[in-house]
Amino acid sequence: MATLPPDHQDGLDSLLHELAVVQTQPPAATASPRTTTSTRRRTSTQEDWDDWEQESADKVTRPRRPTIDETQIVFYQKELREYIQDLADPFILQEIETHLANKPYASLAKYYEGKPEMAKYTVDHEVTRMAYRIVDGSAEGNGASAAAAGAAAADDAGATDGGGSNNSSSSTIPPSPPLLLAENDPLSIRAAHASHPHPFSWRLANQSLFAEILQEIQQRFIRGDLEVGVVSKDSRFVLDVGKDCVEG
Repeated sequence: MATLPPDHQDGLDSLLHELAVVQTQPPAATASPRTTTSTRRRTSTQEDWDDWEQESADKVTRPRRPTIDETQIVFYQKELREYIQDLADPFILQEIETHLANKPYASLAKYYEGKPEMAKYTVDHEVTRMAYRIVDGSAEGNGASAAAAGAAAADDAGATDGGGSNNSSSSTIPPSPPLLLAENDPLSIRAAHASHPHPFSWRLANQSLFAEILQEIQQRFIRGDLEVGVVSKDSRFVLDVGKDCVEG
């Protein structure tokens, strides 16, 4: 079999040549001068192979430094500055908000109406990954109806007694805060879901609600050439089981 000169051999050729030498090598007991030559050749080949292997490892562990192109540096610095300015541009933000406001709620509600399993997904998975505040803002939940009834009775009594002018501002009471059921505690949140399982908002209170928002933002701000984009790193939901609404 013809062999290439050492300066035309790559690592694989050297390895094959080494194997051929080992296979044709006579036993050590009947070693001949040719064996000594083969041994020297094998040793030299092994050293070449070791050098090639180390050189390959260096190429993997030490990546080649990119060539500095001052023109590209200036270009991308300019692009990054403009990108940062766009992030705070009120006209761009208003454009995004307008596009989102024009999306009909009916299509969103229809999507979640066909996915009742999303409520279970919220309770089983999302409550351990995001911040949640579960409240009951209904009249029955926070006692607002009783307070309103008491205020109305006081107004009626004042009008009956003729106690002067009835100042409406003096009889107006601020609305009571919603009743807090759970906050940032998965067990309490799941207990709130068990006692109030029917609100539609449980299906919406997860990251899927941000899908269209992120899509609209990413269309404007994702830049593969700059290796920058937009992701959701933190989320917080306030779910009102009394009013069946959610804020994110």
